[in-house]
Amino acid sequence: MRTIRYLIAIAMLMLAARCAWAQDIILLRNGSELQAKVVELTPSEIKYRRFDNPNGPLITIMRNDVFMITYENGSKEVMPEPATAGTAAKADGESSAPPRWLAKRPKAVGIWADPLGFAFFGPRLGVDIRTRSNAIFTPYLRFLTMGSMMHVAAQNPDEMSGMGVGFVGRALFPVRTGSWNAGFMLDVGVFTGTYDSGKTYSTEERHPHMCVTSTGGYTFRFESGFYINLAAYFGIMFTFDAKARYNNPNNTYYSDTFDEPRNNILSVFGMPEVSFGIEF
Repeated sequence: MRTIRYLIAIAMLMLAARCAWAQDIILLRNGSELQAKVVELTPSEIKYRRFDNPNGPLITIMRNDVFMITYENGSKEVMPEPATAGTAAKADGESSAPPRWLAKRPKAVGIWADPLGFAFFGPRLGVDIRTRSNAIFTPYLRFLTMGSMMHVAAQNPDEMSGMGVGFVGRALFPVRTGSWNAGFMLDVGVFTGTYDSGKTYSTEERHPHMCVTSTGGYTFRFESGFYINLAAYFGIMFTFDAKARYNNPNNTYYSDTFDEPRNNILSVFGMPEVSFGIEF
């Protein structure tokens, strides 16, 4: 009986996923996307209804403004380059079509790593989710103890442990060789440092923190899916609920819990990023 319930749940999830993607995607020559249900194609026009309003009015756009239609079954139809007098203005080799990397992957999921974090506040490993041509969402893990600047900020503890997680949301501005981007980052984590280890009394300090920053940069993108992201982050870091405990090797004075308060700190935070990733 339990197996039947699991099979029903899996079938419902697959049906929901199918419904979520059962739409036509109209990719315009300016890089914008329209989620739609295409109704009719004429030699000069494309008629569709909005995907989120299937019973709404019929909308008409010029065929020359469309680069490609990706239908719900996965097939793609690329519109021919419009042959108009305006194309004479393209003598410098530019095209009104979207960049080739974007046309090949209008939506994509990528994995990336930021090795520059070894020199700052810990390397990061994350996932890029590009659901639209102009937006990308990035959850990640940060390995705090591997960052040189993190050890300096923690005043060089003898031992250190901790992890961080974060999220970056960015708007993309596609160009031929990649995309400019701007957005925000939210990063939270906690590290524990041990000081005076091996001495009569050692101290363990626990420091939860949260960072909120703005971010901007440029991503070099290649048709293979490989990309290099150069970015900078600037904002504030708040250390909250910081506490400590003391340990004695002879157990004459020992605290099982972190109950000694430490100062909460609000400080300016900034770091660069040079990350490498691959999109699928």
